[in-house]
Amino acid sequence: MCHLLSTRLIWHAADVASKNYWYHGGKIQPSSAVTNHDGHNNHRRRHGQMDPTKQEEPILNIIQIVEKNPLLNIRIEDYNSLNKFIKIATIVLRFLIKRIPKLATRLPEAINQPRTLILQWYLQWEQKEHYADVFNALETQKFHLIIKKFRLVTDQHNLLHCCGRFEFRPVPDTIKYPILLPSSKTSHLTKLIIAQAHENNFHTGTNHTLTTIWKQYWIPCGHAAVYNVIRKCNSCERYTTRPYSQPQESNLPEFRLTPHQ
Repeated sequence: MCHLLSTRLIWHAADVASKNYWYHGGKIQPSSAVTNHDGHNNHRRRHGQMDPTKQEEPILNIIQIVEKNPLLNIRIEDYNSLNKFIKIATIVLRFLIKRIPKLATRLPEAINQPRTLILQWYLQWEQKEHYADVFNALETQKFHLIIKKFRLVTDQHNLLHCCGRFEFRPVPDTIKYPILLPSSKTSHLTKLIIAQAHENNFHTGTNHTLTTIWKQYWIPCGHAAVYNVIRKCNSCERYTTRPYSQPQESNLPEFRLTPHQ
C-alpha cells in the first residue's frame, strides 16, 4: 500500500496545502526536497519551468491510488471510537478533493456523503480480507458453508448481505438484508461498531445492544461478541462495579469487656 496520507507522518494533513508540499513517490515531501530524475534540484518546478505532462503525474497517481485502494492509509486499529475515525478520514478525503478537483468527478459520493462512503470502503476491505474464500465461491458458483448458512448475496457495492426470513415483512431493507461483519476477535471495525451501538443506546446490556446492531449488521456469534466488548466499557465498569466488602470486625478491647467499678 502506498503511503498516501498517514497519521504517522511528521506533518499534519492540514499543513500540506499551506506549506506547499508535493506528492512524490508514494509519500508526501516538501517541495524543496523533491528532485528530478536527473538529480538536479527542483528549482524549475517552483518557477513554472517544468513539463506539464510530468506535472500531472502526481495528481494522476493520487487518483489511481484512491480508486484502487481508498483506505487513505489510515489505520483503524489506532482509534477506539468509530466516530473519531470517520471524522479524521472525512477530513483527509475532503482535503484531497479540495486539492485535486479531478478526484471529485471520479468520486461524486465523496462530496455528498463522505462519511457513508468511507464506512463503505472499510466494510469492503474487511469483508475482502476475512471472507476472501466466500467471494471466490460466489464468483465460481461453488458450494461454501457460510454462503449456505447465511444465504449470502452481494449488492451493487460488492458487500455481502445476509438473507433472513423477513423478505415479505414491511421493514426497511437494512433489516431484511443486514451486512455481514467479521468476527470481533479478528476485526477491529466490528469492535468499534459494537461499541458505538452500545454508547448510542446509553450503555444498555448485551441483548439491547445486539438488537440495535441487527438493524443493519449481522455478526457471527453476536451475543458473545457483544458481551466481550461491552464488559470492557469504562463507563459501565465505573457505575456498575460493586462496592468494597465490609472488612472483618476486630475483637473488642479489654476496657469494654471489664465491668465498671
